[in-house]
Amino acid sequence: MSTEDLGIEITDRGFRRMRPVKGDYGAETARVYESSDAMAPHVWLHVSGRLNDGSGKDSTIAVHLPLVEAELLGRQLAYLAREHYQVSDFGVGGDR
Repeated sequence: MSTEDLGIEITDRGFRRMRPVKGDYGAETARVYESSDAMAPHVWLHVSGRLNDGSGKDSTIAVHLPLVEAELLGRQLAYLAREHYQVSDFGVGGDR
């Protein structure tokens, strides 16, 4: 499996962090990286963007996922990207 397009960086603590993935509206990004807690390895999912409340403020929310949940989220994303009902209208990956 090639990892060249993932944009892997190594943090000061030795965890792998992936390059941010930009959303379609310009200001939002998602980013994942390795982490741990006292009991087991985890994955952080950070989502950043502009709040949709009229304030115009930027915000970030983070979810600390156990590996089982991180793998489930990865499979859910892959399934929706592959099986989206509009793929036949727009082409693979939603290219317009």
